Amino acid sequence: MTDPLKITVSKSEPGIRLDTWLHRQLPQLSRSALIQLIDEGQVTVDDRSVKPRYTPKLGEIVRIDFPPPRSSEVSAQVMRLDILFEDEHLLVINKAPGICVHPSAGHADDTLVNGLLHHCQGQLSGIGDASRPGIVHRLDQDTSGCIVAAKTNAAHANLVQQFACRTVRKTYQAIACGRFAPLHGDIQTNIVRHPSHRKRMAVADGSGRSAHTKFRVIEHLATASLLEARPLTGRTHQIRVHLKHLGFPIFGDKTYGNRQTKRLAAKVHFNPQRHLLHAWKLAFEHPDTGQPIHSEAPLPQDFNQAIATLKKPWRASRFFVGMRNDAGASLDSPMERANARQREPSEWWILETSRPFGPGDFSGEGRAEADHPAGFLQMDDGTRRLELNQSTPQDARLVSAQFRQSKFGGAPSD
Repeated sequence: MTDPLKITVSKSEPGIRLDTWLHRQLPQLSRSALIQLIDEGQVTVDDRSVKPRYTPKLGEIVRIDFPPPRSSEVSAQVMRLDILFEDEHLLVINKAPGICVHPSAGHADDTLVNGLLHHCQGQLSGIGDASRPGIVHRLDQDTSGCIVAAKTNAAHANLVQQFACRTVRKTYQAIACGRFAPLHGDIQTNIVRHPSHRKRMAVADGSGRSAHTKFRVIEHLATASLLEARPLTGRTHQIRVHLKHLGFPIFGDKTYGNRQTKRLAAKVHFNPQRHLLHAWKLAFEHPDTGQPIHSEAPLPQDFNQAIATLKKPWRASRFFVGMRNDAGASLDSPMERANARQREPSEWWILETSRPFGPGDFSGEGRAEADHPAGFLQMDDGTRRLELNQSTPQDARLVSAQFRQSKFGGAPSD
């Protein structure tokens, strides 16, 4: 028999219905499932039966008696599951990216629930919506990593309470566009549904539900950052929305960072097929034994591939091509260049590309030499012309850079 779940109302909120209030406390349960429990008399307030429209008041005790498991409306399907922990009460799965957690509009089959029903031979908790047996919390379709499912109603109710009390520790890894600063910190905002894009969430002042996320930079990559994120609340798209708000959207997130993703993908010649967010670690108390459970999901292949690509020195490479004076005349000879070095500002013509390239990418007189620890390369003084060969990147282009120098041959300061 599942023990009842009791929640004390910590403050009065005029105008907030009981079903809405319960959904805020227990976001793991759908609002329709909560309304059904209230209508069936499974939810009481100070031992009184109430309607879904009832407004909870300060100090009242809301009690939920979970009924026996309902038969699932979802069919079992064979699916390869990466199981991190399992016993007779629950299991923790490393969800693959692209897999929906439960059936929904447009995704009736091939969801995690379909695979769990086959693996557990139908032995999943029946609390809540019959289309979501065993599901305690959710991950977005394209988010990979740790997710826990309950086999019994008792385990489900206990885990729901742990999530509601925020004792479950969730740790994610994300690849964010740009060099995230500072190295660690947190953000607290309110999150609401976007007023015009109903599938998106947004940060709002005053309205909405409070959301709190802690961030830490694991490693700065080339024009990107590998982050650790710990959501202390469980709002829809919380990490994605917070990173968008901070100006560092997740690489591959076409909903919250499409423009930045396109720009970074063009620079590094790598286009992720999903937002690169991974539920890395999940820690909670075992609902039966009370022992700590710590699960860790290894990074998936596409995530590791993105990290490896972004670790390459993708700093824009520049080669010195030529110099011109203030009148615009080309300075081709070493003597002309030497005479021009006293005129400031001078202008270097530079070949720029978004990927590294070396001397072997060019032909012509002279040679390329490493000149600056930041990665600038320039042709030597004997160079009069520079021709590109077939191995030169297609995105190479001529640009100019204003600079001031005290010694001829110094690196541009742009």
